[in-house]
Amino acid sequence: MRNARAAALSAAGMMFIAGCSGGGHSVGSAPPSGGGSGPSSLTNGAKVTVSIAVAQKTPMNGRRINNKVRPQAASKRAPAFISPSTSSIAISAVYNGAGVFTTTINLSQCTDLYSIYQCSTSLPVGTYTLYTNLYDGPSANGNWLGTNLYLSPAPQTIYANGAAPYGNYLYADVAGIAQYVFIAVPNNCTTTTGSSAYAPIYAFDADANEIVGPLANPLTGYVSAGNGVGLGAVDLYESSTYGVSSADHNTIYDTSLYQLFVYEGGPEGSGVLYGATYNLPAYFGSGSNGAAGFQLGSIASPAFSQLTVGTYIAVAMTPGNPVLNAYDVQESVPAIASCNSFSVYPSLSSPALLGTTGDSSGSNRNIIIIDGNNIDMMGSGNPVFYVAGGVPQAAFTITSTYTLGSNETPINLFTSPDAVGRFFVITNNSNNSGNGQADQFLATSANTVYQGSYQFSFAATTSTRIAGEGGPGQYALYYSSGSNNLLYGVDRTNGNAYPTITAFTSGTVYTLQPSGAGWNYIFFRGFDASAPQYSLCEFDPTVGIGSKDCLYISSSNSNPVSIRYDNLSGDVLVVNGTAMKEYYAHVPPVSLAQTGTYTFPAAQARFVPGEAAPGFVGVYDGTSTTTFMQWNGSSWISEGSVQWPNAWLAPLY
Repeated sequence: MRNARAAALSAAGMMFIAGCSGGGHSVGSAPPSGGGSGPSSLTNGAKVTVSIAVAQKTPMNGRRINNKVRPQAASKRAPAFISPSTSSIAISAVYNGAGVFTTTINLSQCTDLYSIYQCSTSLPVGTYTLYTNLYDGPSANGNWLGTNLYLSPAPQTIYANGAAPYGNYLYADVAGIAQYVFIAVPNNCTTTTGSSAYAPIYAFDADANEIVGPLANPLTGYVSAGNGVGLGAVDLYESSTYGVSSADHNTIYDTSLYQLFVYEGGPEGSGVLYGATYNLPAYFGSGSNGAAGFQLGSIASPAFSQLTVGTYIAVAMTPGNPVLNAYDVQESVPAIASCNSFSVYPSLSSPALLGTTGDSSGSNRNIIIIDGNNIDMMGSGNPVFYVAGGVPQAAFTITSTYTLGSNETPINLFTSPDAVGRFFVITNNSNNSGNGQADQFLATSANTVYQGSYQFSFAATTSTRIAGEGGPGQYALYYSSGSNNLLYGVDRTNGNAYPTITAFTSGTVYTLQPSGAGWNYIFFRGFDASAPQYSLCEFDPTVGIGSKDCLYISSSNSNPVSIRYDNLSGDVLVVNGTAMKEYYAHVPPVSLAQTGTYTFPAAQARFVPGEAAPGFVGVYDGTSTTTFMQWNGSSWISEGSVQWPNAWLAPLY
């Protein structure tokens, strides 16, 4: 059936709608009275054979969603949709609007001929309108899965036994009842990538079976423009054998003929996506929030949600909570949108550490989460479907898991600004007398590749920091305890320790940072008690600590994440009270000088983690606000702030 243009219709539903109404319940557990009802005893009956072609069950768990390829409609029209969860069928004979007979057939009593069930029953002799309803329980109980109630079935004649020219054969031609209308994306926010992205929209019955065929409750929808380029960023389309066209305000009667999808063209912007169904309401949603991620949508009261395309995504975590959050940073608008929360597949248990990094293959941006002794990596690959609590879900995929030995206790996670994809997990190792070690890994095609371990002579704490040389032929890894005036080093080619370096005659080294790929300089911040002063220092390890040069900084901030190197600008950034001070890192110690300052309205505490978005950093005030800063080629500018109660807010794009 060709789509009917329905300009007065409300809403399309295929978004990551955060829950206004709970899902997981039958949209309708029984057909309305228009379907007919009547006595179940038969006085003038004839034998009838009912043929029921049940659709094949398609496993949902782990099924991948390709958001890079434009969705296509089915190759041929399906005349009916018989849910694979069908257990029983109820048939009502209606004459002149009055029910004259009702019977129920359990599929367990039928002959199964390769998913085509031949069922014997009896119906009254005469010409009637036959209404058919499908259920997932025996004897017409359970969830209502399909019906021909809204298909205007033509009257059929039941002949007396022996009088029918070909016998009484009936076919269960019914339409599927969409309980869930689902957009196959893990989140309502995405980033500009310079290429198109697609989010297919699916209809599912009450048992989370995808409906490919006619709908008893046809689907309609549209997108209204929000900020930025609006409909140039997101819009609603349909794919069919006729080609691709706008689906705004269209009505989809048959999902085997038309495949709905949201198209994201690349520019920044947002739109509000609406969704509704005729005849029977459906729950609209997406993502991985379970039943809470769905809204009930009808023509009178459509479901809706905002979809946002930005330049950067910041992933937010609360330690111990397996549900993550996100913010979409729209650079050109400018604006920051709060996105829906999301889970990952397989699910996390009790995440403790978060970071983001590029990929050595150059094709991914990766999220790294330390969950117990698991190092879980999520690449920018395709999300997956799964079913949880009976409702369809779509989630970001854990692409690889590396499990540390039971002898190791994770303490911290560092993503390297020197080598794309490199990261370190700092642990304490019971096989090393409980002392610390740095386990080095490389993200390669969204997989975690182990590259070696380097042991410390002391127990690691959350104040322990590392920094490596990035120059050619240099393989030193330096580290500090955060509690003394010393710097330690190890040769990563053989694991041998270097002589301990006295950074200050007396005092404390708070933290240290490298100078990026191709450079050997090491920066450290601390308190020089012999001066006495708080200092930012630089030295060249190939020359020795005698090359050290220090600059006085007024702040006593001892936070081990209060300095960081950015490999796009080449700056070492220092949180210093209400200021973020900038120092160019690619100069020898004798030339160390401040090159710029950005002033905040309030004092700041530290930087947020992550190396997946060079030239884009987050500065956390220590209580509830993170301000995102971007390098524009000549200076650092603010892209806005978000409210999040901790510093676990890692950007990527």
